[in-house]
Amino acid sequence: MKNVVTGLDVGTDTIRVVVTSFASSAKDGAVRPEIMAAVSHPSRGMRHGYVKDVSDVSSAIAEAIAKAEKIAGFRIKEVFLGIGGISVESSIINSSVAIASGERVVSAEDLRRLKELSEKSINERKNREILHAIPLGYKLDGHHLYARPLGMEGSQLASKTHYITVLKQHFEDIVSSVEKAGLKVDDVAVSVLGTSMVALTKAHKTAGCLLANLGAETVSLIVFEENLPISVATFQIGGTSITNDLALGLKVPIEEAESIKLSKERLTTAQAKKKIDEIIGARLKDIFEAVGVYLRKLGKDGLLPAGIVLTGGTSSIDGIELLAKSSLLLPSRRLISLTPPRSGTPLHKDTASPRSAESEKGVGYATAYGLTLIGQSKGTDEESMGMDREQSFANTLLSWFKQFLP
Repeated sequence: MKNVVTGLDVGTDTIRVVVTSFASSAKDGAVRPEIMAAVSHPSRGMRHGYVKDVSDVSSAIAEAIAKAEKIAGFRIKEVFLGIGGISVESSIINSSVAIASGERVVSAEDLRRLKELSEKSINERKNREILHAIPLGYKLDGHHLYARPLGMEGSQLASKTHYITVLKQHFEDIVSSVEKAGLKVDDVAVSVLGTSMVALTKAHKTAGCLLANLGAETVSLIVFEENLPISVATFQIGGTSITNDLALGLKVPIEEAESIKLSKERLTTAQAKKKIDEIIGARLKDIFEAVGVYLRKLGKDGLLPAGIVLTGGTSSIDGIELLAKSSLLLPSRRLISLTPPRSGTPLHKDTASPRSAESEKGVGYATAYGLTLIGQSKGTDEESMGMDREQSFANTLLSWFKQFLP
């Protein structure tokens, strides 16, 4: 049996589309992904992850999809959409209810009431759309549970839930842009969660780590602990700021500044290289200082054993891992290659042929490819730890998050 999922990553600078086929092996039943198309296309109408002009974004999406259709050899009708930008927020909601039954046994009704109470707290925040509701844990009579609470005996059940939300207007604008391009939005996920599917291993997520996606105008972060995403954040700073600083500092055109940012070999004098290092280093220091403040607020400053993993176009700057390590006092590495898990099919540089992607062996496609993995693994089971799974654009993907739960 074969299933095809298309991941759509709409960035401020670039739109990326990955079409993945998931085939079940007749021998062992294992599902293996195969990249059918991976294309990139210049983005239009976006600013800091926001949709500024729906028509521009829609036409750019349509052009990117047309490229992917030509390579894949069939029409793409629906996509699994990634949503990012500076309006993405994390909220931790703690709720508790008394066990209703006379036998003091946790029932599905108790879990439903707990979910409703939790959602009421987050829905009181106006103009927000829920993207994900991730159960971080339960307590029964004050004791942490290491199993599902359904059927257990007790008096008071409490939950801790991580809600990832986005500004409702941004959500509606990006979905509208996709639909105006003639596509159906199958479902949505926060973009950096898609990236984490291919940039992080289960060992990283369990030990505790930070993924930083350094884009053109934003830096998107997601923190994992005990194999669960415990926080996301987005900062309004990115690689474009470095390019602009270089253009001003070196008195060169923007296009040349961008080239210099990513490759200093063209500059022969030690003096020029020193000035470039100073300009780039100053802006990267600003970025990592902001990340450090964020980690301190979470109480995770210097306390993530698996360290920080850097992705995105700006992460290709030479020496960025060392600067991240010295700034954050954490192990640091950069995602330098992308190979689809389980299949071993590499993403190549040549984007004109199937099973391919762009420079850095396809790292730029991590988010779009990760979205296809989420889309494929999204189950049909409508209950996860007693919480119903809503069928809507803003569904919480709780059945998919089952893999993270105790």
